[in-house]
Amino acid sequence: GTINGIKHFVGILFGPLWAMAADRYSRKRVLVWGTGVWGMWTILLGFATNHRQLLVLSILSGIGLVALGGPRASLISDLFPREVRGRAFGLLELVTFMGLLAAVLAFRPLLGIPDVGWRALFWVFGGMSVLSGVLMWVFVREPVRGQSEAALADVIDQVGQESEQRYRFELHKLSALFRIPTVLLMWLTSVPRTFTMVMFGSFVATWLANERGFAPSAAFGALLPAVIGYGLGSFLGGLAGDWAHRQNPRHGRILVMQASLVGAIFFSFMLFWSEWGHWTIYWLWIMLLGLCHTAIFPAAIKPVRVAVLLPEIRATGVAVEGIVQGLVHSLASFVIGQMGVRIGLTKALLWTGTFAYALNLLLCFAFYRTLGR
Repeated sequence: GTINGIKHFVGILFGPLWAMAADRYSRKRVLVWGTGVWGMWTILLGFATNHRQLLVLSILSGIGLVALGGPRASLISDLFPREVRGRAFGLLELVTFMGLLAAVLAFRPLLGIPDVGWRALFWVFGGMSVLSGVLMWVFVREPVRGQSEAALADVIDQVGQESEQRYRFELHKLSALFRIPTVLLMWLTSVPRTFTMVMFGSFVATWLANERGFAPSAAFGALLPAVIGYGLGSFLGGLAGDWAHRQNPRHGRILVMQASLVGAIFFSFMLFWSEWGHWTIYWLWIMLLGLCHTAIFPAAIKPVRVAVLLPEIRATGVAVEGIVQGLVHSLASFVIGQMGVRIGLTKALLWTGTFAYALNLLLCFAFYRTLGR
């Protein structure tokens, strides 16, 4: 708990610094450093011999783990026009969840090997991180900032790298974030959304074991339908969001997000409302909830976020929202845990999950006034 808590706090501090560097200098270089070079700390974690070493190395590795989100979102927004960004974000998330699924299936047996099993996980993942940095250095093309924006097309074609210098990040440009109503609304909607992420990601397995009588291994196995739902939601949500955007560029993505949230409200209620007996029913609700929960990100949240941010502050804008989510994540973990102690984990998850999805749905109506502008 100490290790995870401190590493999470470190991420809140260093995420914006990585993003500012990416917006001012090279997003590709930040990604290479954050994965390729910084992956060495993850490898060294496998050689830790005591708690202090594990803590220090976890903090160092955590500094690099937060380097990905902002620069990656900025690169995607410049490589793909807004009409197909949902598909791009969705495919990227799908690959991510495929990797998570492979990890659950392939590395679970390793954990049974005394002393060496958990170390092997750090060695393998650290090595893959270093390899990904090398691959990005060789194959990823650094696009000019704003090159996929129709409004900047003529400027980009005329001045090329001069535009890259003109539109790079400066600290004073951060004030622009607070003048974009949709960005402020994004931060507001991230509060209930983070509660649902904590509920779904951190407490469901414990709930299955403690309140529904699942064996620990079976409760851990609930990760499988969750990851399948995540993957399907990422892919289908991205396609649905792009289709809706083509039909209605002003509000299409918001409609898809709200439809997904309606589904999440229903499946969250069904999952926690009753004792279903057989594990297959729980897995079904978990998979469908995971699908609806994840679809909103490539369908609306990620494309909308980069659409309303200026090209020179996209990475930083994503990181600043990450600060909000990080603080709420800590609060949500405490609140749900305390509610679980006082009223039982089933009621705590039912109310925090279902109510948070419903609140998010209602707040999304405000996008209809801000996003078009």
